[in-house]
Formats: sequence, C-alpha cells, structure tokens
Amino acid sequence: AAAALTAQAQKLGLGAGSALAVALQLAAPAVLYIVSAGVVDADGLGMGIGFGPGPSLAPAAGLSGAALAYFRVRALSVPLAAASSLASAALRGYLDATTPLRVAALAAGINLGLDILFTLLNPAAPTLDVSLATLAAEIFTFVSLSSALQENIVIEDPNGGVSSGAREEELGESSFALMRQLLLGSGALFLRTLILQGCLAAAAALAASGGAEQAAAHQVLSQLYLLASFAFDALAVAASSLVADARGRSLAGAATEDGDGTPRDVASRCTGWGIAIGGAASALCAVPPVASAVTGLLCADAGVAARVAEVFPLLALSLPLQAVAFIGDGVFNGFEAFEAQFRAMGGAAAVGVAIVLFEATQGGHGSLQEGLLALDLKEIWMGLLGLQLARVVGVAAWAKRSLP
Repeated sequence: AAAALTAQAQKLGLGAGSALAVALQLAAPAVLYIVSAGVVDADGLGMGIGFGPGPSLAPAAGLSGAALAYFRVRALSVPLAAASSLASAALRGYLDATTPLRVAALAAGINLGLDILFTLLNPAAPTLDVSLATLAAEIFTFVSLSSALQENIVIEDPNGGVSSGAREEELGESSFALMRQLLLGSGALFLRTLILQGCLAAAAALAASGGAEQAAAHQVLSQLYLLASFAFDALAVAASSLVADARGRSLAGAATEDGDGTPRDVASRCTGWGIAIGGAASALCAVPPVASAVTGLLCADAGVAARVAEVFPLLALSLPLQAVAFIGDGVFNGFEAFEAQFRAMGGAAAVGVAIVLFEATQGGHGSLQEGLLALDLKEIWMGLLGLQLARVVGVAAWAKRSLP
C-alpha cells in the first residue's frame, strides 16, 4: 500500500498547494501588507481605503510594486514545494536519503546561478528576476524528486513480476480510505506542531515583556535551540525510516538486515545514539571556554551576553532531552502512532505551562498577569526545559506500553 499512499499524498499536496496558491494570488496585496508589518506601502499595493498608510519606514510605491510582483511569482511555486516535500519524505521512507540531499544541492546551485545570470542580463528588475530563478529551481526540484520517486515505487504482482507506478486498483484500497489515512496522520502532526510552536511563541512574548535586552537574549538562545533542532531532526528522520523498515519486515515475517532485531530493538538503538549525541553536545556546551566563545560570537552587547550566559546552562542541559524527544517523534512516525504523538506533546505542553504559571505566582505580585510579565529569562527557560523533559517521559511511557 506504500505506492498508493504515496500517490495519494502527492495528489493531496498538489491539490492543497494549488488551492493555497490561488488564495495567495487573490489576497496578495493584503497578505503582503500584513506579513511586512506595514513596511510595504499600502497605496503602492493598490489596496485603497481600509488598511491605512504604512509607518514612516514605508518605501515608495515602486518598491511596493516590485514586492507584489515577487510575491505573486513565488506563490506560483507553492504546489511544487508541497509536492516536492512529500516526494522527499516518501524517498526517505524508501530509505533513500541521498537523492533529496543531492537534488537540494543542485537546486541551490541552479537558483544561485540564475540569480547571477538574470541580474546581469536585466539589472533594472532584479527582484522579479530573483523570483523567477527561485521558481525555476522549484520546478527542477519537483521534476527530479518525482522522477526519483517513481523509480523507487515498485509493486510486486501475483506472478512474481514487478510493475512500476502507484496503481491503487492493484492494491485494493480505495482513494477515500487512503485520503482518510493521510488526513488523520497529517492532522495529528499539524496539531502537535501547532502546540509546540504555540509554546515557543508564548515564551518569546513573555521574554519580550522583560524589555529589549531580555528579548534579544531570548532570541539568541532560541536560534541556538533551533540549530540543535535541525540537527536532531535529522536523527528523527533516520529513526523513522529505520523503525518503519524494521516494522515492515517484522509484519511480513522477514528477517531484518544484518540481524538488526525487532522494531523495539531498532528504536532502542536509535534512542541510545540520541542520548550519546545529545549528551556529547551538552558536555561540550558545558565547557566554560566553549560557552564563552559561543556567547561572545553571537552577542556584541555586553548586557545581552550576560543574560545569555546566565541561561546557557539550561540550554545545554536540554540538549540530550531534545535529542531523545526528536528521536521519539521519529519512532512515533515509524509506528504510525500519530495520535499518541499528539497526546504526548499536549501533555508536555501542559507541564511546561504549569511550571511557568507556578513561577508566576511565587513573586508576590498582585495578579497572575503581573507575575507572568515579571518573569525573568531563566524562569521562562525552566518552563521550556520542563516541556522537553515531559516529552521524553511521554515517549518512554508510550514505548513501554505499546512497543511490541
């Protein structure tokens, strides 16, 4: 059923991406004005009455026209980007992580090369040229990944031969059932991501209430957190593919390659690597010269650097938890336990919120709102650390209860 599910996912990606592209084209002026926080001049976008003038930093209408042209061209690539992301994920499901990386590198080269070429040929309109170069790179990515995916999709027929292509009728599964499976899985993952991003956004808002210096320090720490997240997300992708492969072999009654063992064994091994890598990163960040070097590299302001240094140990402590939490997400995905993943994130968020609320009540403030606004950066990051710890506990509890 993997081939049919992949085909349905691509259809869903192209369909949803196309609908979003049409909506962006219809609402382009309003969307551009909102996302630019009013810096792009409303009059230059032809928006008329109701949106008001931009702030004093608003550029001339000519720049607004260029921004609108760029926005419209970039919106055309939304369906391609959605389908390419799905193709990349499907290739990783087939244990092919090399092709998406190679295609991404080639697309980046094409984008950069066309940027330079178009700018040299038409320096009067560089903004539109850059958008066209990016669109060309998106087209290349879509065609390349889709072609590679079709080569990976091989379905065994009853006579032992093979045939390429995702033919749902050969698999005996209805389009409705496949679409329902996709929507349930993607919906749970979307809600899980929404909860996590909501917690991170709330933390940023609380940090900003403490003034510009605290907000700047939080931004530096958040960027380091995101950098670690990207690194650990690679572990999650690998864990998801390895667990899914072991699970498929187990369900088919086949032996795993090289005696890898059961899906539980694979999940345990991946988790062990996550603990080792996260622990090594944490130990490295705990070395005072390393912490000082990172802080000095990212913070030119002494006050901001001091704030970052104060909270940096909490960030270092969170790295092993973050690694295990991300690998846990990969294990969830490998077992298609999307609803369990959503529930685990919801419980973790509740723990993080409870820690922050408790801290807000300890300062003798007149109200909870005053207590929240008075939180310092260390207290905010204690809440984020509690969230990560609760994610790990949720993964461990599910694994002990559900893994075969």
